[in-house]
Amino acid sequence: MVGPSTMRGLGGGTGAAPSNVGMIARSIPTRLAEILNAMGVPAEQNNAIGTGGYLSSVNSMDPRVVVGANWTEGAFNQGTVGGRYFQHQVASQEAITFTPLINYNAFDAYFLQTPTGGGSPAEVLVNGVAASTGTFDLNQATQALYKKTFTVTDFASLSTPGKLTIAARKAIAQTNRLCFMGFDCYDTTARKVSVLNLGWGSSSVTDKVATTPTPGWNHINALPVVAPDLTIIMDGTNDWWGGKSLAAFETGYQQLITAAKTTGDVVCCTFHADARTDGTPVTNQEEYNNIIRKLAASNGCVLVELDKRFVSYAASSPLGYYSDFVHLRDVGYLDAAQALASVLVAA
Repeated sequence: MVGPSTMRGLGGGTGAAPSNVGMIARSIPTRLAEILNAMGVPAEQNNAIGTGGYLSSVNSMDPRVVVGANWTEGAFNQGTVGGRYFQHQVASQEAITFTPLINYNAFDAYFLQTPTGGGSPAEVLVNGVAASTGTFDLNQATQALYKKTFTVTDFASLSTPGKLTIAARKAIAQTNRLCFMGFDCYDTTARKVSVLNLGWGSSSVTDKVATTPTPGWNHINALPVVAPDLTIIMDGTNDWWGGKSLAAFETGYQQLITAAKTTGDVVCCTFHADARTDGTPVTNQEEYNNIIRKLAASNGCVLVELDKRFVSYAASSPLGYYSDFVHLRDVGYLDAAQALASVLVAA
């Protein structure tokens, strides 16, 4: 599920607006998985990928994740699926850990590979035990998102599905950089829909397809590595508010669709009303949403019109759907997830 902060779930948690404490559990991807389960389609949101653009709040936004000391956040203009990456450049081996709430016996670990020779080798542990396959090198000839799958072959502890703690860290205590994205866990003995939250706060479509300075990590190149069977795109609000041209937005959105279609199907969503009033005419949002409608039709994608569902900020805010002028509250994200679930189950 691709989008900006409204996909990540900002506003859906508790605390001062935009509320973020515990927001991942109340985000559209998590709620979609819950609703699909209730409708008879086994599903889970058993993953944590990228900082989403919120490194300082990652632990409170998603209690399953614990970020150790000396991890920083990659630059905004180097974002990829899931937003900005976790970066470690200190001569130590602090880890990032993830403890799923749902049983798993296999998982994908995502890192960034770089063509420079200054990268650090990485290692992955389960309940403190390193993989039998040893460390691996991320210094590659080309810049790219890197996915490595671990199973019972690599960790004997995975032979029985459980809720074990995974960790990623440098294999050597050195200053060379390690760039890590996150984990996606699943149980190979049970068929389920795995719903990935790839929201990237403050991002626009044009950010996601930017070719400088890190084209190997952009969504055009990274989505095929994730290889989703279905990509749901809910984007555009920051293109409108950020003053991106309609032509650039249309080109970028088409690139997202094309990249996603290399491995699966695509659902396009118009974005709900955004009431930011800092000079950008709210009425202009319709022009961006009309481009989404146009591209959904021309590419044979299912279209979910969230702007029509929420009608307007003036109509939906009194119902308690909004956390601020941009982000929804838990009930708003739940409603958007319900709309998506109804479409998916009907298919």
